[in-house]
Amino acid sequence: EKASSSLYDGERQRVRDKFLALHDVLYPEIRRRGWDLHPHWHAPNIVSTWYIGRIQRIQFMKLRYLRSKDEVREVEDMMGLDRPLDRSETQYTKHPMVDVRVDSQYLAIELLLTDQAWWDAQNFKRKVEQHETERTQFVGLLRTLGDDYIFGGWPDSKEPELVTRASDLAHEEKLLEWLTRFRPGYSWLRLGRWYRDCNEGCLSTERIAEEIIMRFGELYPVYEFLLWRPDNDFR
Repeated sequence: EKASSSLYDGERQRVRDKFLALHDVLYPEIRRRGWDLHPHWHAPNIVSTWYIGRIQRIQFMKLRYLRSKDEVREVEDMMGLDRPLDRSETQYTKHPMVDVRVDSQYLAIELLLTDQAWWDAQNFKRKVEQHETERTQFVGLLRTLGDDYIFGGWPDSKEPELVTRASDLAHEEKLLEWLTRFRPGYSWLRLGRWYRDCNEGCLSTERIAEEIIMRFGELYPVYEFLLWRPDNDFR
């Protein structure tokens, strides 16, 4: 199978190179706009793994941005993770990230919390569930996204009970009902747009950087809303 065969490492390397070229365009614009999003501090990890080795199966590749290295260290200390901050891929999975992902079916532009990002997931759930003002603010953010954003999971999610459109949760009672099913530490949370039949070839189109920046701009207020910080602490 392609996902687990080293025979396709060359193809994945070409995707990696396209992602790095895209990063060279995106990151100066991210900085210009003042978004607090950062690539991985170890340059080879700016793009996810592309070769079969320690990781035996590669079903997608992504270019991803998260909180700064110092903030990563602060949050992981509070999470009780007793290990040095190194080059590990797994550092990403413990934090909210904004990314561009390509797999065999989709190109996705998304905001992601994995099941391991429980610190921020707890912060988000308690902020929305227990505080009416913040809940109203979050509903307003969802309303600005329109009907094209999927919330909670992804089109082929293993947690279909969490998957809906962002616009469907732009009502407080529906959002509160959804939160009863969202379990930090177990559930994944994705908010994004999925472009079907758009594989690595999409990374070469002239408009892709413009599209990504536009979507990052729509996702960034939600990222800021749920991201734990000392001045956004609802845990």
